Amino acid sequence: MEEIHILHTNDLHSHLENWPKIRRFLNGRKQKLIAADKSVITVDLGDFVDRVHPLTEATDGKANVSLMDQVEYDAVTIGNNEGVGNSHFQLEHLYDQADFSVILGNLRDKKTQKAPLWALPYKIIETKQGTRIALLALTAPFPLTYEPNGWDISEVDEVLPQLLSSVRSQADILVLMSHLGIQEERRIAEKYPEIEVVLGSHTHHLFVNGECHQKVLLAAAGKFGRFIGEVTLRIKDHHLVFSQANVTATDPLPEIPQDVVEINGYERKGHELLQQQKVAKLPFAL
Repeated sequence: MEEIHILHTNDLHSHLENWPKIRRFLNGRKQKLIAADKSVITVDLGDFVDRVHPLTEATDGKANVSLMDQVEYDAVTIGNNEGVGNSHFQLEHLYDQADFSVILGNLRDKKTQKAPLWALPYKIIETKQGTRIALLALTAPFPLTYEPNGWDISEVDEVLPQLLSSVRSQADILVLMSHLGIQEERRIAEKYPEIEVVLGSHTHHLFVNGECHQKVLLAAAGKFGRFIGEVTLRIKDHHLVFSQANVTATDPLPEIPQDVVEINGYERKGHELLQQQKVAKLPFAL
């Protein structure tokens, strides 16, 4: 019997005060599972970036991407904060230095009708035992804000059937990384029961022990990094025989003295960078 664990985060919204604990937990949990001969996949579901934090604002989100590299995510997708909180140019180059895959199936450049340079339509991860996990991702379609920035954003039913058709023969397990919200995720579970797991976000919902619809497992870990999600899959002969979701609360996790120094450093660095930026040239003295 093979066991696969999916660790998932979502909607951090630049609450970097929680990041040291989250990073330490993810890295530690991953090491423990690998040592026990389990397969581990780590993903983020979007809105990791939020300009509410000065360091995010000063770097157009690239500082957040550097932090994400610290836990070696296997894949991430974007939320509306990454998607509409940046200009076309900023979004196109947000992940230039990322060491992880970015998956997104419903965003196209308005002029070229091509996906962003960083976007993969899906990713297939094969475990040591040969089980193939397909990761797909969709983000909330907000045409009124994407289109003025030069993007076409598609509705779920416009793209998901073709994505599922493309990967079904290549994968044993289908996992949807969703930044669509609780109602849409429940609808997807009812309409597309061939998906085994939907990892949810966007509406900041929390499923402490998951939720099942049509044998589709829905998992969600709240907001602001207050919880970290984990899905456990048991596989026999490359077929799913058991799935379970749970979350770990971040607040009770151990804190070390360096955490406060690190968190304050993010704030200080952000303000320093913002103060260096010139936003206008006045032709007279105030």
